[in-house]
Amino acid sequence: MHREKIIDALNSAVIHLDTSMRALAQNKDEKAFANSLWLASSETEYALFQFSLMHSEKSESSSLKQSPQTKQIVEVGPALSSAQNLLKEARSKIEAGSTGDAHEETLNARYLLLKAQEVFEKKLKSATAQPSRTR
Repeated sequence: MHREKIIDALNSAVIHLDTSMRALAQNKDEKAFANSLWLASSETEYALFQFSLMHSEKSESSSLKQSPQTKQIVEVGPALSSAQNLLKEARSKIEAGSTGDAHEETLNARYLLLKAQEVFEKKLKSATAQPSRTR
């Protein structure tokens, strides 16, 4: 049951990321981009929640790795592309029965999505915080 919910959430996250990347590349529609990115992130979180339920039943949760905690600068476009690839890999791995590897891929994708959201929000704040001055 958890496996199917994870696969559905990963599929949905991949679709939302595709929509988000299209909005960023083609339309420069910041609202559509942000909404789709948020939806992809929420689906990824839901998949991780389902992983935790699956692992709590198997008592394996202590052996799972956490997402990277490095403070690297992330560019939004490449981060989304990498996250999407990680989620596709996670889907393939869980379908093949490699739950631990799928969980790790999903954790890494979540990290990239959160960093992309952070960078995007900083860009929005800096764009609105800079008043135009003419002298």
